[in-house]
Amino acid sequence: MSFAILGENGNLTNERATDHAKILHIISSYKKARPDGQILISNYGEYDDNYVNASKNSQNFAEIVLLYLKKYEIDGFDLDWESVRINDLSNELINLLKTCKYIFKNKYKLSHAIWPGVHSPKTVGMLANLVDEINIMSYEMSISSLEFLINQYNQSGFPYEKMVLGMETETRNENNETICGKIDLVNKYNLRGIFVWRLDNDDIPIKSGIQVGPPSFRTVKMLYGALTRYGWI
Repeated sequence: MSFAILGENGNLTNERATDHAKILHIISSYKKARPDGQILISNYGEYDDNYVNASKNSQNFAEIVLLYLKKYEIDGFDLDWESVRINDLSNELINLLKTCKYIFKNKYKLSHAIWPGVHSPKTVGMLANLVDEINIMSYEMSISSLEFLINQYNQSGFPYEKMVLGMETETRNENNETICGKIDLVNKYNLRGIFVWRLDNDDIPIKSGIQVGPPSFRTVKMLYGALTRYGWI
């Protein structure tokens, strides 16, 4: 789910005041449909100072995250710190993840969003023993470039089986070729799987910059068809 945000004081809060009811609705609906499924909250942020400050008191940060997970009875935490300086701040990143892993005591999942071309393979490799998975934001990438990238990550020490490939719905750039190409990579390298960003924005009709109707789920329909052909469904 998205998003929880990190404030200047190190607190993890919902992005909007109306999100509490929305989160409860999503959790209830999902658990009803998939009682065996798992839900993670995504903590998106671009403000480096907030994360650097949180890293200085990483135990407090991790305990706040844990309280959030317990409050909503969800299964884990995705640290979506999107910084162009992430490699320079890798010590802070690792400190936050390492402390969360310790505080969670293997009772909650931990993941991190990877920005291709920004996260260096060296930085990704250092996360191998800290996270349950990485969510690679592999949007608008050719399949050959994506394959080269995941091999770089693996050569730096990150296991294939913890890699999740991303496809996105907002630009209409995903098609049957890219979807099947990513599924082929999952099968070829025994990757952890695929995620879609994001279901509620999947081909929303826009007029003059304003949403004028519900999503058509164009990308999800293509993905469902591909997964059916591959025997995943």
